[in-house]
Amino acid sequence: MPTKPTPGRPGVGWTPPPPRDTTNYPGTQPGRPHTENGPNTGDIAAYYDADSASVHARPADTPCATGEGQTPKLSCVNYTPAPPAPTMTTPASGTATAPAAPAAPTYTAEQAATQAWTTQTFTKATVAIQPAGNTTLTGLPTYFQATYGPDGLAPGETATVTLLGHTITLRPTDVTYTYHYGDTATYGPTTDAGGPYPTGNVTHTYPTKGTVTTRIDTTLSGQYQENNGPWRTIPGATTITGQPQRLTIATLQSRLHH
Repeated sequence: MPTKPTPGRPGVGWTPPPPRDTTNYPGTQPGRPHTENGPNTGDIAAYYDADSASVHARPADTPCATGEGQTPKLSCVNYTPAPPAPTMTTPASGTATAPAAPAAPTYTAEQAATQAWTTQTFTKATVAIQPAGNTTLTGLPTYFQATYGPDGLAPGETATVTLLGHTITLRPTDVTYTYHYGDTATYGPTTDAGGPYPTGNVTHTYPTKGTVTTRIDTTLSGQYQENNGPWRTIPGATTITGQPQRLTIATLQSRLHH
């Protein structure tokens, strides 16, 4: 009868089984045996079955089976790859700057002068009438003359403004006048500013008595100058409605004396 072997050494009459070939089990690379810690691939789980003495390989992401009736001789080991290391982003060197603002529009001196001209306040012409006292007679020539008050820019004057990046000097030129006599009659446009009795060239005779409202409208062209440079023409013209002036027209009555 064979002798029961002593653990760790063969007994008398006991012949040890031949060594297993563990070089080509499933999940191994040819020529490389399993180890006690699992297959040589390093990425699958293995356990050693006590009864069948076989090696079962499992994918690393499959949990070890339970309830198979036997306790594995070797514990199941799930080999889960470590998560990748976080990628560090290094900001560019230097300090970030805000995007450049759009370039401011550039205006020419002529554009600045045109804008200044259209916003300029001009003096309104006032009617000077002779005979004096704003009273005339039917059938008698009445003299008209354009005059200007102190407010606003008048012909013969200049004004300097800074606008749209330019310093501009303005002056009215090429003045024309339109006379409104108040009885539906008009005269002009003309370059004649009128004058007093007896030298003035702008006159009107009223045929009937009554009261009328007169005025003189002016149309101005202009020029501009930048930094004491040459005078240049401003495109276009501006019409200024004159100040109204009331006029009484009387009738001369003749009386016979005895």
